[in-house]
Amino acid sequence: MSDMPITAQSGVLNHGQRVPPNGQADIIGPDERVELLDGELISMPPIDPEHSYSVRRLNTLFQRRFAGLASVSVQGPVTLDRWSEPQPDVMLNALPEERYAVAHPTPLEFPDEQIAVADVLSPQA
Repeated sequence: MSDMPITAQSGVLNHGQRVPPNGQADIIGPDERVELLDGELISMPPIDPEHSYSVRRLNTLFQRRFAGLASVSVQGPVTLDRWSEPQPDVMLNALPEERYAVAHPTPLEFPDEQIAVADVLSPQA
């Protein structure tokens, strides 16, 4: 992917290419990691073993500590607004968990949904 950000507006990329319903356009390779932030597709670095280990440890700790109190989401999207849908490494969401079967967590509509968000930073970042 080029270093130049790609701006999405109403499902249309800045060079006029439509974003398919599944969110995958030909401009994003199958192995590329991107997040939608402020209407731009931001290239994300690959997940290295240290990062992966840290996320697994946080998940284990959160699952144990918050069992029955919160839903733990690992690298799942949160819809901040129509232009931003980041995927934090670990997120605690309000229960019941079934509400997320039909929509991603959205703090603007339901401010109590996100209890905590954690993003792991690797030394290489």
